Order: sequence, then C-alpha cells, then structure tokens
Amino acid sequence: MEGATNKSTSPRRVLRFGVFELDTSSGELRKHGSRIRVPDQSIQILSALLARPGDVVTRLELKAMLWPDGVNVDFESGLNSAVKKLRIALSDSGASPRYIETLPRRGYRLIVSVDSPPEKAPPDAEFTNRFFRFAFRRYSIAVAAAFLLVLLVVVGALVAPWVKRRIVKSGDTVPTGFGRPSVNTEADGYFSKAQLFFGAGGVYNLDRVRHLLERALQLDPHFGKARAEYGFTHLLMIIQGYSNDPSWLYKAEVEIQQGLRDDPTFSHGHAALAGLCLLHGRREQAPIEAEKALKLNPRDIDAKHWLAIYYLYSGDIAAARQLEIENVARNAHFFPARMTLGDLARQEGNWEGSIRDHQHVLEYDPDNGFVLQFLARTYMDQGDLAHARQALSRLRSEDRSSYWARSAEALLLARQGNRAEAERAMDQEVLKFLDVNPFFTLTAAEYYAVMEDLPRAFEWLERAIRNGDRRPEWFARDPALENIRREERFHIILNSLATNQRRAATLR
Repeated sequence: MEGATNKSTSPRRVLRFGVFELDTSSGELRKHGSRIRVPDQSIQILSALLARPGDVVTRLELKAMLWPDGVNVDFESGLNSAVKKLRIALSDSGASPRYIETLPRRGYRLIVSVDSPPEKAPPDAEFTNRFFRFAFRRYSIAVAAAFLLVLLVVVGALVAPWVKRRIVKSGDTVPTGFGRPSVNTEADGYFSKAQLFFGAGGVYNLDRVRHLLERALQLDPHFGKARAEYGFTHLLMIIQGYSNDPSWLYKAEVEIQQGLRDDPTFSHGHAALAGLCLLHGRREQAPIEAEKALKLNPRDIDAKHWLAIYYLYSGDIAAARQLEIENVARNAHFFPARMTLGDLARQEGNWEGSIRDHQHVLEYDPDNGFVLQFLARTYMDQGDLAHARQALSRLRSEDRSSYWARSAEALLLARQGNRAEAERAMDQEVLKFLDVNPFFTLTAAEYYAVMEDLPRAFEWLERAIRNGDRRPEWFARDPALENIRREERFHIILNSLATNQRRAATLR
C-alpha cells in the first residue's frame, strides 16, 4: 500500500536510553535485553520523543502523527491513554518523571540522553577489489611475516623454560586476579552476563545476577569465581535490606571460601571477604583481605572500594575519598564509588555535590535502589523533605519493601511529624535489620533522636559504635542527631570514641 512503512526493508537503528533500547525498524522495546510488550501507538510516541531528546513534542504534533486528517477519534483521551501505557512500560511517573516530562496542555519531552551506536557498513565492491589487488602484490611480505612468526615460536620454545626458571628462582609471580575460566563454555557465558548487572557495567540488578550465577554453577559446580561471586550476593541480601537474617552472612562465607578453594587466583573472592568482615564484626580483618585481593590484582576496583568503606567508618574521610576518586577514574560507571563520594559530600554538608554524584548514576541506571535511598537521605539532611519523598517514590516495588527502604521511610515520616506512621514503619523487623547491618545501624539512633526518645537514641548510637561505626566528626554534624547533641552524655560518648581512635593510631 502506498505510503506504508515496510519494516523488513527499513534500515535497522537501535536507540538506547537509560536501561532501555528501541529498535526503530521492528518497533521492539527492550530492557536489559528482555522484550517489553507496548502498544503500537505508545511506541510511535516514544519514537517521536527519541528523535528529539530535550525538545518539546507538542500534543498537536502527536495527534497529526497518530490520527491523520479524517480519522474521527477522542484525541485527548486516546493520547492520554497511549502515554499512560508508555509510562507503565518504562516504570515512569508523571509526578516524578525519569524519562518523559509532561508539559501541561503543551506536550511531552524526553529528559534523558539517547545513544545511537553507529553500525559498521560492509565494504563496497571497489574497496574489496583494491584490497585483494594490494594483497596479491604484497604476498611476499606475508610469506616473510609467516617465516618470522615460525622463527619466533621456535625461539620462544627454547627460551620459555629458562624464563620460567628465572621467575620461580627470583620469587616473582604474575598476578592473575581475574580467575580461571570454567571448563564449561556455557557456564562462562552466564558468568560474563552476570557481570553486566553487577554495577561495574553501569547497571545493577541483584536478582538478575543471582539467577545467572545459579545457572553457571548448575553447569559447573566447581566454577570457583562464579561460586565466590554467588557468595557475595548472599552478603548483598543483607546490605541491600532484602533480609534481616544474619544466617545469610554465614552462608556467604561458606560460598566465598569454597570459591577461593576452587580458584585461589580470583581476587574478587578476597574483596568479598573484606566486605563480609566489615558486616560480621571482624572489621580489622577487612583491610587484610582487601590487600590479598590487591596483591593478586592491583587494579581490583572492588577491593579498593571495600578498603574505602573501612576507612570511611573508621573516620578517615581523606583516605576513603582518595580511593573512591581512583575508582571513578578507572571506571566512571562503577556506581558504589560514585555513591560513596556522594555520601561523603553529604556528610560534609555539600548538598549540591552530593546530589550531583547521585544523579550522575541515575542518568544511566534510573532504577538503582541504593542510589535513590542515598539521594533521599541527602534531601532529608538538607531539609528538602518534598524531594526526599520523590526520591523514595521512585523505588521499584521490590526495593520499596526492603528493610533499608522502610527505615528510610520511617526517618522521613518522623521528620515530617507523622509520628504514628513513623512508628508503624520502624517496626521490630526493621530494627533487627539495622542491628544486623552496621552500615545503617546509626539510622535507628537518628530516628529516635528525631522522635525525641532520647534514651533509645543513645542506646542505638552506642550500638552503632559497637557495630563498627566510628565517625565522631559526623556524629557531631549529623542534622538528625540534633536533639541529643546538647546532652552531656553525647559529648562523653564522642570524647571516648575520639580518645580510643587516637590510642589506636599510636599503636599502629
């Protein structure tokens, strides 16, 4: 039919935005590689927005595109319905948009960047002919190169044993760090896919990681680095607040240690143990495990991150910041480092810098529950409770129900003066999580301080210190602890903590 689009002959072009990609030739929308079913009109609206990122696409333009002249339809209702279905597919919200901004009575605007990777075109016939003519004229060079390669192989075979003896004799070792591949190539493939969703690639999805690693271990139960990484995901169940059961920590250690027995060359296994030591009351062992990882692989970004966390909760802000700056320089999309830098800025009262660091991550991973909660906390400390509420409302349902998110919700409700709702949110299961996870134990002290329950605020402050949180300078500045800062007991605790830190420093 004249004027119709033939998708089979349309040039293929993939547009990437956030965690999504749209194939304009087939009209398929995908998230993390999985296809999402979206009505055709919604796809047409998305295509129009992607073609003009940052520009307003008016409602009249969309009407002309979706319903040409002569079509009798309730335009307003139809367009609103198509946009609503598109937002559902993108997990977007008109009130706090991540992708599509609504301009009332005017139209819509795409508020994220769009990436369209260039496709490689096949060489034309003339180029091919010229290439083969050139190659034929230069065949003698190829023969000479082949002879040289054979010569190098022969010499290498004679020299290699001597080199190996020299290495062993001198005690030098060649760092591996990245671990051994599986004997099963399919298991290797699942492991590689899992790494794409582990944060270093820019997108974090714990459920996806665990599923892919489980598939790898089904195919090869002795795949050491997959076993160690799977153990680390057990640790993340506690860190991210999906569980308050401390048995996850024991299961994590069993899996990580087994992974290192199967593959002692995998540096991330020791990095995972560093994180485990921080959560499991063995904080002084954490830098030892981190150094083991760095000895295997001096460029292990996870080991440096856990070392930074150790310094952060020891009160050495300068050392923590320097390590995370190095990590960001190595990999700008390693979100744990960027998130830590944002939280350091928050603790120094640099709200703008903190928000900027967190928003940097959300530009390419808008569903990152870790970062959204840290962003909400920055807004809370700044006193901008409305934006804190918006940040928490952006959490996925599975993240919103986590214990960590519920503790953040309770603190926000307390700051808003909603005492009854805050008490329901900060239930015993949430408090159990805050006791198990030393990175967030202080949240309970902050909550009770805001609620003006000073005895329980002091109880949880002391518990946070026993769990390894030793940041007297932050305690003295934390806006949420304002109600207990004027108490003499507060200053006694801080002075005692500072004295113990000075004494420990002299013994090093």
